[in-house]
Amino acid sequence: MFLADFSVRRAVAATMMVLIIIVLGATAFFRIPVDLLPDLTFPVATVYTEYEGVGPEEIESSITKLIEGVVSRVDGVKEVRSISERGVSMVTLEFEWGTNMDLSVQSIREELDQIPDFIFPDDADKPRIVRYDPSDIPLMGVGVSGGGNNRMQLEKITEDYLEDQVAGVEGVASVMVFGGPPREILVAVDQEKVTAAGMSLDAVVGRLKGENFNLSVGNLKEGYKDYLVRALGEFENLSQIENVVLGAHNGNTIRLRDIAKVYDTYGEDPVYARDNTHPSAMMMIIKQSGGNTVQISKRVWEKLDELKPHLPPGIGLSKTFDTADFINRAIGDVWQNLLWGSVLSIIVLYLFLHHIRPVLIIAAAIPISLLAAFLPMFFAGMTINMISLGGLALAVGMVVDNSIVVLENTFRHMQEKGEDRMTAATRGASEVGIAITASTLTTVAVFVPIVFTTGLAARIFRDLALTVTFALLSSLFVAVTLVPMTASKLLSVRESGEEEGKLFKRVKEKYRRAIAWVLDHKLITTGATNLLWISSILILIVMGKEFMPTANDETFLVEIELPRGTRLEETDAIAKRVEELILQTPEVKSEHVVVGHASGGDSLDSKQAFFIVNLVDQSERKRTVEQVDIDIRKRVLKIPGIVKYNFVNLQSRSLGGSGGKPIEVKIFGKDLDVLSKLSQEAARRMRQIEGMVDVEETFTFGSPELQVRFDRERMAQLGLDVARVARLMETAVKGTVASRYKELGEEFDIRVRLSETDRDSFLDLNAVTVTTPMGNQVRLSDVASVKVGSGPVRIFRDDQKRAVSILANRLEGEYAWGKFAEGLKRAFLGIFGEASFFGEFKGAFSDLRRGRQDLDTLVGEAKKSLSSLALPMGYYIEYGGSYEDMRDSQKQLGLALLLAVVLVYMIIAAEFESLIHPFTIMFSVPFAFTGSIWAIFLAGMTLSVNSAIGIIMLAGIVVNNGIVMIDYVNQLRAEGMEIKEALIEAGATRLRPILMTTLTTILGFIPMAVMGGSGSEMRRPLAVSLIGGLAFGSLLTLFVIPTAYYIYDGIAHRISLLFLRVLHPGELPSGGATRTDLTKK
Repeated sequence: MFLADFSVRRAVAATMMVLIIIVLGATAFFRIPVDLLPDLTFPVATVYTEYEGVGPEEIESSITKLIEGVVSRVDGVKEVRSISERGVSMVTLEFEWGTNMDLSVQSIREELDQIPDFIFPDDADKPRIVRYDPSDIPLMGVGVSGGGNNRMQLEKITEDYLEDQVAGVEGVASVMVFGGPPREILVAVDQEKVTAAGMSLDAVVGRLKGENFNLSVGNLKEGYKDYLVRALGEFENLSQIENVVLGAHNGNTIRLRDIAKVYDTYGEDPVYARDNTHPSAMMMIIKQSGGNTVQISKRVWEKLDELKPHLPPGIGLSKTFDTADFINRAIGDVWQNLLWGSVLSIIVLYLFLHHIRPVLIIAAAIPISLLAAFLPMFFAGMTINMISLGGLALAVGMVVDNSIVVLENTFRHMQEKGEDRMTAATRGASEVGIAITASTLTTVAVFVPIVFTTGLAARIFRDLALTVTFALLSSLFVAVTLVPMTASKLLSVRESGEEEGKLFKRVKEKYRRAIAWVLDHKLITTGATNLLWISSILILIVMGKEFMPTANDETFLVEIELPRGTRLEETDAIAKRVEELILQTPEVKSEHVVVGHASGGDSLDSKQAFFIVNLVDQSERKRTVEQVDIDIRKRVLKIPGIVKYNFVNLQSRSLGGSGGKPIEVKIFGKDLDVLSKLSQEAARRMRQIEGMVDVEETFTFGSPELQVRFDRERMAQLGLDVARVARLMETAVKGTVASRYKELGEEFDIRVRLSETDRDSFLDLNAVTVTTPMGNQVRLSDVASVKVGSGPVRIFRDDQKRAVSILANRLEGEYAWGKFAEGLKRAFLGIFGEASFFGEFKGAFSDLRRGRQDLDTLVGEAKKSLSSLALPMGYYIEYGGSYEDMRDSQKQLGLALLLAVVLVYMIIAAEFESLIHPFTIMFSVPFAFTGSIWAIFLAGMTLSVNSAIGIIMLAGIVVNNGIVMIDYVNQLRAEGMEIKEALIEAGATRLRPILMTTLTTILGFIPMAVMGGSGSEMRRPLAVSLIGGLAFGSLLTLFVIPTAYYIYDGIAHRISLLFLRVLHPGELPSGGATRTDLTKK
């Protein structure tokens, strides 16, 4: 091989090439940004249209359906969903992964522009398009507390000082503030007095707007001077507001103070925030898209440290949550995995080689290959994240494989052929060059389909595929350049010529006898291995399945909801009780609560509260996040009044989940009342399923409200219209901001509203007066009626059809191994009795999973339960959420596996110039899958996307040993050795490198499988599936592949003999032809 020969002859040049790679790789490493997950561009866009004061059904008919119809024509649209609620329409479009969202958004805008003006409502705002970005999820939260616990003061400090400072930090997109109410100037109007003065509320609002006014009216020249003329009418103090002249009545001047009182106060409190039960204000920091999370977090805390000395005495800042903490822990844990994997691999090398210099030659491949991988990662625009770094940790055990094969073959040339080290290094590397190239390409080839598949899972693991590919290609370069060069300089005859240890010689001799026995008993061998393969198929059928494992993060959310119509004060009282229960949990380090706000958006809701719960480090607690949640859930749901409890995993939400809930049942139909009843019944049945919790209906009727119905004929007679009266009512109840009051550079709302005593009950609304265009006053009761009713609902649509959804969480638990053992016993006894073996076998798995239901099983139980739901004609059920993602990923990864196997076969066929021998080598693939399935099952895991990626990788890894073995078998046969003898000799000769590469690879995976830490739930299934598959597949490679080769070669021998007899009957020896004769011929 040219590179090996060049590296041995031009050692300095080869060294400089390697150093260049090291320097460039190290430079790239320090310039690659760090984040938790790969940078995901979600193919989702939402069209928002506001239509103030209009109900959901009107919004649906006049706006939502119209927009759905036009945007569904955009190319690449996978799904269209919508929500119509009071005053707003939201139409969400989901595209296929890989869609150019810039072009798609432009296409959406073009389609919207084609809607005729005469069809679209005149009063509706212009639709705006918003793309979904995971960066919009807050990256960190900061609590501001102390100072005598004055919430108004905390809010003022946070909004007036901290918010602006933090918003100016590089990389910060925006800051949301929760806490005390804003300051405002309240004009509380006395209904009786304003009526007696012959005025109405809208007149008060209009007068204040007109009086609080500054205007530059132009310039005036006088002589040589040019004066700016300004009309100054803005309020300078509250006294000026109180003395505003509103008009005259019965000859008397009416001032504002005559009919209202003016207060310098605070607005109605929309939310309450607390930090460990102490009143606080809270800042949620959102980063800019594509920003380095770790660096932004670091800069924010540095800025806050600068600001702390300037805060009022007693005011403190606390960390509510910080995504960067999880990232740093997760990345640090992966670095540990990588380091320990390297150490274990080097220890194995030393145990086999016994000398430090050959170990160092091979071990050098690890840091050089990994550093080299950072260079293409940088140019590919990747980040150092939990997935990409996990790929490098997986590659640790594999990057030494090529170097082991090269060095082992160099040893053989020095030992058996007596060559000097330079010749042995050149010929040893050249002899196996094609084999290690093929084995590297087979490993890399399995990642090609993953890169080109679609879906969230494929996008996440694309980084893993690329990093492993980069590292393995770098290791191949190191194996054919650095290894032969250093071997030619450093290896000594003593190190290469030392005889194998007595233990390994005994192992080798026993292997020779074992492989000879296996070749003589082919039927027994194939029968036993096939039974093992069938057993894994049975396990796979009944094995639990899920989309992705739940991350065991230190931070999670708890959401509670009270009945509709609950006042904020009542919700706050319940939230205080929940706080106490959370803080009583031993694993809880701190908690922070926001009352009156939903956690997943920017909407205010007096009946909701969410708690940010921080746990102590994993090393300091025995229970997982899910187990802590179960404990808190049981105690919280005992509190009267709580109608909903929801656990939210923050990492799941960052992947675009529906609030983190993996189970979604969608019921389609037309009539809202029918859908409501079906939704309630479906939710009731789902709550009875063991392991299904937090069942939530998205379709609910609105909160109790006062509905005002207008007498349009009477209003027309008086010259009034609905809009004017509705705005007047808004002023009476909610208040209208008439103007702004300026003080010391700050501005505050001037709000006009009826006094508290004039809006105690709905009867007070009847007394609100309206001034007609003729100047007459009429009461609201003269033109409208006020009744108590139920408010409007949200109307959900999916695929342009009305739908309701029922969402649920999966309860984590423990596998019931005792019940499983009893079930297996019944199953095997059933072989000899009347019981069904398969039925009992499946039942054993059901018993096993009863305490820890997987996603696939729970959805299956839901399907069974809802199958008897009486659906009217035209109504039907679909299943979405993570279950839909799981099914889509199964299809995508199944196709990827098939393509991977085909590519591996093609590469092996190209190397051996044979269509038969690749089948013998790939005979190890299904048995690697067997080992992987058994390993996942025995480890108590489910089959997820993570473990499936490991199974796909096995298709390219496990064949490597077979390639090296069969390559040497063919060399021996070409030299004239009989097939059986060649198989035994090749197996014995390649035994040591096969064991070395297998053990180094497995031990490289071991830290990921056994070490905990942040994000380990994502890494462990992948490592376990690889360890099980590689261990089992490699073991069988030593026996099954020689057997398969022997069988296939025998078949080929008989076919060739048949053809020769037909085509060349006179050329065969009289006694027939041996396999060697046919090979030569």
